[in-house]
Amino acid sequence: MKTGILYIVLCIFCIISCTKDVENPPLQVDENKITADVADFGEANYAFAFDLLHETINRAEPGKNAIISPLSVHIALQMVLNGADGDTYTAISQVLHSEVFTESTLNKAYTELLDYLTTADSKSAINVANSVFWDQSGMTPNTTFMESMQNFYSAHLEALDFSSPEALTTINDWVNTQTEGRIEKILEEIKPEEIMFLINALYFKGDWEIPFPEEGTVDTEFKLSDGNLIPVPMMSLDYYFQFYMGNDMQAVDLVFGDSAYSMTFIRPFNDDDPIDPFIQNMSGDHLKQLWNSRLQRSRLYLKLPKFEIEYDINLNDVLKGLGMEIAFDRNKANFSRLGTSIGNLFISRVKHKTFLKIDETGAEGAAVTAVGVAVTSAPPTLSFNRSFLIVLRDIKHNSILFAGKIENPLEE
Repeated sequence: MKTGILYIVLCIFCIISCTKDVENPPLQVDENKITADVADFGEANYAFAFDLLHETINRAEPGKNAIISPLSVHIALQMVLNGADGDTYTAISQVLHSEVFTESTLNKAYTELLDYLTTADSKSAINVANSVFWDQSGMTPNTTFMESMQNFYSAHLEALDFSSPEALTTINDWVNTQTEGRIEKILEEIKPEEIMFLINALYFKGDWEIPFPEEGTVDTEFKLSDGNLIPVPMMSLDYYFQFYMGNDMQAVDLVFGDSAYSMTFIRPFNDDDPIDPFIQNMSGDHLKQLWNSRLQRSRLYLKLPKFEIEYDINLNDVLKGLGMEIAFDRNKANFSRLGTSIGNLFISRVKHKTFLKIDETGAEGAAVTAVGVAVTSAPPTLSFNRSFLIVLRDIKHNSILFAGKIENPLEE
């Protein structure tokens, strides 16, 4: 049974290519840096999430959906960080808001977070998988780097012949398996200059704490950014929610059945306010204030669109805009700790794919579908019948698994 299930599938691909040699100074590790723990990793991810969201929205096509996984991108880049050196290492660590921590403590913090996400007593299902594929004739991976990938990231390590069609099949099959079939094929080809793939796949499946009754879903007008109205399936539920309705924004926080994760839906107060400037003006502090003090539990008649959306983006320009230009520079990039090859290593492309599905009830939620409380007056109504922001978080650490804007619930 798949109704009422939220699916999130994310894949990050960092592809390393080679060109001419460049002198690589050794990594200078400052052992006086602060020791990081899982809470620090969550805070770094939280800060990075808003940088990534703002830069993505800034470069996204107006009126189009844009959905990313800051946690998935963060993990993939931290894997890459283990192979970086010199100014390249500094640039990546600054983008990740982790420059005050040593590499080893960051790796350990990630391991703790992964352990919490995958072993906590939770009704939600989450899978975080990492892998490293390399061309056995194109490079020899560094032993220390590979040990870090295995020990801290539980990464699947596999040498392939990139000139063989079987290599492409092997990589796509791994992605298909780790994403529960939501992404069957991620690569169309392996380019001749590409010699390594670092991959992170994150899969999330959760049931709402209180499901929406299927009989309450009806086609309702949804206002697009250009002012046009389209009919979309709109779910509705009269219940006691954590929500906020102010003159700056309107928001509701929906908890999943285990209370370990929640998804926050946020929209501008005024129907005519465009969504892009609204998101750009929202900081991490604004959202923390919303979660910590502004949400109040009360009766609400909530309307949310039912949708299934896929999103695909090349993050090269986004990451360059955040300060990682050097990592993409074929002459200046320093990834000497990844391994040895005939030429200099640099990031050629970062590919990010997401899939999001939201509907009424969960596989275990059918017994509590119709919840209503009788009162003498009608509750306030909060309808997400126009563009809105969504944020899926791990409540304990504020790690942002998923964030983005929904401009058109029917966009394929």
